[in-house]
Amino acid sequence: MSDRLLPYHTERVELLFKDRFRAQQGERLRIAGAALGLPEGLVDEFLFVETAVRPVCERIAELTASAGSDASRVDGLRQTLRAHLAHLGLPDDLTGIESDMTAFIDKTVAALVERAKVSRASMRPMRPDCAPPAGLRATL
Repeated sequence: MSDRLLPYHTERVELLFKDRFRAQQGERLRIAGAALGLPEGLVDEFLFVETAVRPVCERIAELTASAGSDASRVDGLRQTLRAHLAHLGLPDDLTGIESDMTAFIDKTVAALVERAKVSRASMRPMRPDCAPPAGLRATL
């Protein structure tokens, strides 16, 4: 391949790899979650946070940081975020979203983990002969 054409092909190949990586994200997270012993529902919620909640939070942070941001656009994104939190069964408290988006996401994930701990604790214990070996048990 000629040196003049190389930059065009490099960019195209890079885009294909990025697209494939994004497309396989859910599958990779589910494999990791299963290996860690996380409940499948919790892994699905983590995936929803990463693919739906985080992008909205990032956009809100971008718009509020810019001087000429459209207030109606930010309000619309906040409504979308509230709907996402409702979908997850979490309170729609958006406190701190503008000041520290990462902390907001961390708080959301922590609430999901805490809820999973509570629901897991309320489940009937396994019979000892059905429990996984001690080395394979994972805790949330």
